[in-house]
Amino acid sequence: MVSVIYFGPLKNITNCSSESFEQTSFMQLKQNIIQKYGSDIEELMRYCAFWKNGEEFDEDIIGEGDEIEILPPVSGG
Repeated sequence: MVSVIYFGPLKNITNCSSESFEQTSFMQLKQNIIQKYGSDIEELMRYCAFWKNGEEFDEDIIGEGDEIEILPPVSGG
C-alpha cells in the first residue's frame, strides 16, 4: 500500500487528510485519485508539488510503504 497525504484545499475536496492506495506507478496513482474525486481535484493537482517520503520528486517510481504528500500552491501577502 501507498499512503497519500492531502494538504489545504485537497483535504476539503477529499474529506480526509490521508488514505491508502494499492501500490502502482505514480501516474496511475494520480489517475486513481482523479477518478475517485473528479474534476475539482484534477484541476488543483496540476499546480501541486508532490513529495515522496519527505523529499520532492517528479514522476518517480513509488513502492510499497511509500508516503506521497500532495501540496497545493501556497499564496501569501
